Amino acid sequence: MENNIKITGLVLNTKDYKENDKIATLFTLERGKLSSVFRGVKKPAAKMKMAAQPFCFGEYILIERSNNYITANCTLTESFYDLAYDVERFFAGCVVLEIIDAATQEGQQNERLFVESLKALKELTYGNTNPNIIAVKFIINTLELIGYKMSFTKCSSCQASVSKPFFTAIRGGLLCPLCKDIDAQPVNLTLINNLKFIDNSDYEKLSTIKIEQSASIKLIHFIAQAFCELVGCALKSINNIA
Repeated sequence: MENNIKITGLVLNTKDYKENDKIATLFTLERGKLSSVFRGVKKPAAKMKMAAQPFCFGEYILIERSNNYITANCTLTESFYDLAYDVERFFAGCVVLEIIDAATQEGQQNERLFVESLKALKELTYGNTNPNIIAVKFIINTLELIGYKMSFTKCSSCQASVSKPFFTAIRGGLLCPLCKDIDAQPVNLTLINNLKFIDNSDYEKLSTIKIEQSASIKLIHFIAQAFCELVGCALKSINNIA
């Protein structure tokens, strides 16, 4: 039995399928994450060639056949194409897409994460904030949305202020010397303070946070590692940020 459905979706990744087709992973507002076949899009003159690229966001018409999907049409809303002109922003955007993929399950709707994803990508594309800082903000917010709220202000165990911080993702972030356990690692106070400032700022205010490039790289690797520990994944795109 066939049904035509209309969804609003963001392409997370694609892979080749048969001679001229692709399978795209879409993060959709209405049905969460799903995979859909794009027929003939590897041909030079294909109508939906752009719509089958990562970062593309639009309204997709899908043909549903026994829980499988074939893309029939797309009205493109935003391609975030300008990311391609800036290597650092492009790599940070790739981290965002990979975080979405790792944080979501097939068919699991998450409207708040969907909105959060578009905020981050728009700021990466059109804002002037350090792209690593935007990606850090997105990872922190994503962790909270999937049930892993990180503490960067007080000890996550006893709620005391911390001057000599330790950190463990599995226990919620910051720990004081009295509450630390064998898994907690000492961490630089400046790094924790930077994470706190980012966590407490809206995307529109992130440009006011002045962090050196080398420090922003340490931040994104630090919080990405915490994400991977909690979700149980590896992020290939993080290796491009160095």
